[in-house]
Amino acid sequence: MKCKLCGTNFIPGEDKFCQSCGRELPQITEPADNPVEDKQNAGPNTAIGKNSILSNSQINTSNTTNTTTVNNTTVEDDTKKTIVCAVSGKRVLYTESICCRGCNKDVSLEFYNEKTRKCDNCYQENIEQYKNSFKDALESGGGIDRQERAELDILAQRLNLSEKDKSSIEAEIKSINSLQSGNDEAGFDDLFDIELSIVKKDLFKKNDLSSALLRLKQIYDQVQTNDEISCIYFLLKAIKSPDMYVTNFEGAMYDEFWENYWLFIAHIKKGDHTKGLISIKKNHTKFPHKKNEIALSEIVYFIMRFQFEQNDVLIDTANEKISMIESISGNLLTKLYKSNEKLLSSFDYGLLKFTNLTPPEEPGVKEYFQFFINHLYKITPEQPKSEKVDDKPVIENKNSVIAEIPKKENFVPEAPKIPTKLHLPFTNHATTEVVIDKKQSPKLPSLPNAPKPIEGAKNQFPKVPQMPIASIGKSGPKIPTKPTIPSPSSPPTNKVVLPKIPQIPGKK
Repeated sequence: MKCKLCGTNFIPGEDKFCQSCGRELPQITEPADNPVEDKQNAGPNTAIGKNSILSNSQINTSNTTNTTTVNNTTVEDDTKKTIVCAVSGKRVLYTESICCRGCNKDVSLEFYNEKTRKCDNCYQENIEQYKNSFKDALESGGGIDRQERAELDILAQRLNLSEKDKSSIEAEIKSINSLQSGNDEAGFDDLFDIELSIVKKDLFKKNDLSSALLRLKQIYDQVQTNDEISCIYFLLKAIKSPDMYVTNFEGAMYDEFWENYWLFIAHIKKGDHTKGLISIKKNHTKFPHKKNEIALSEIVYFIMRFQFEQNDVLIDTANEKISMIESISGNLLTKLYKSNEKLLSSFDYGLLKFTNLTPPEEPGVKEYFQFFINHLYKITPEQPKSEKVDDKPVIENKNSVIAEIPKKENFVPEAPKIPTKLHLPFTNHATTEVVIDKKQSPKLPSLPNAPKPIEGAKNQFPKVPQMPIASIGKSGPKIPTKPTIPSPSSPPTNKVVLPKIPQIPGKK
């Protein structure tokens, strides 16, 4: 037989109380023995006890009381006993009923929930109680704040409601409120849509995680019923400040799904891969109805871990996980799924790295793909290889001297330097004198032709004046005289006589 309270099997007559829940069990009732009647009724072949011969015993059966008398011993037969189900109102067998922990009434197993250990009536009452509490919190203004969310989670735990029950109830209430409120609710959502678009601009265009995280915190403190806002908020927290993330999680009084979901990223950022994997495994137990979302978190874990270990077994495991996902809901998780699918397809097993990191062609995924590559996985994009082409023009003159002209606007190359003094070797004889004719200057070594100036340049090559060459003798070089000043066109009235200055050698 089974216990009415917990359903544990027991043998009638052996235990007085249930070994599982402690409920008192039905017992076999034995009336006081009448020795006189026993002696009179006992035949020659009658034995008392286990060896009694039933064929010679007096057996009286009563269908109304569901009792059987054997050898003057009355045994209650619970297999034939019936009760009235508190849910359906129908009479069912006692063995096919159980006691509800909510209302403490006997109900049929058909209307009993094994997980909550309550009947359907109590379960519906719990659903209605959570609905009313969530509706009151939602209509109080500003959405569900952090304190209200904590109270709702405690209530759901006390009512034995699962995460699936909570999600379905909240989705139903929000859809009803949106239909009833009409434009007011639509305007309320539009405000947060605008704020969320500003956050995306900070993330994808300005690449500013700090500003985006600060703005998201202000939004999240006001409303926590938007999955996309909560999802992005905790993701950025795990990436930006993993130490604070883990500290806040350990001190939390309740379980937030998205905070649990992204906890593994904070552990990986801190360098503890084992704790990251343990947090994912716990989510499988806490949120069994979100198996696709949890599998996606495992894919992220294996790709992030590959960045540290460079082991292709991790990529193989990630590919197996992504093939097991049936469907993904949510804006951010959908983008993450498609980005991971594209990323895994571009993995090169020979080079052990991701190549050809072009974003998916589907519109709206490009920004998220770049965000995941840069901030989540930190994969450095591969630079395309191209041959170096020297586009500088080369000019070759007759003396095979190569001059390169840089490709630059308004560039004027420097003119070749001409020595101002000519140093000539002297012989060992002191009487030897080297005289250079004034008219004939020594021949200078040939220089390469200067490149032509670039068209449109403001500065042109300056003309290099010819320097006079003085004669060199024993007494040293001669000092050139000052040239005569030419007379003006109209002679002045007062003549000034100037001393004659010798001419500069080399000039007439």
